[in-house]
Amino acid sequence: MASAFATFGPPCTIYFASYRLWDRFRDAPWQQIVRLGLVQVIMGLVIASGTVMARAADTSWRAVVLTIAAAAIMLGTRLSPLWMLLVGAALGGFGLL
Repeated sequence: MASAFATFGPPCTIYFASYRLWDRFRDAPWQQIVRLGLVQVIMGLVIASGTVMARAADTSWRAVVLTIAAAAIMLGTRLSPLWMLLVGAALGGFGLL
């Protein structure tokens, strides 16, 4: 219980406080500027975490090919990322990776 509180307590507190402030200044003109700036930060974090996960998962040439194919499909179509996860999990589960 103490570990869960220590893990989830501070982020939840920060989120709650920032949401209250964000909602309080809902109509302020600076909110649109902050949102546009946060888009760049969030995209960078998503790309960085995806790169870290891909580098950790690519232990063989087959895994590298699967990562490149999944990235190409994701960038070229509007297919849900869940399908990529399911295909990767099935290939790994059947021992094909």
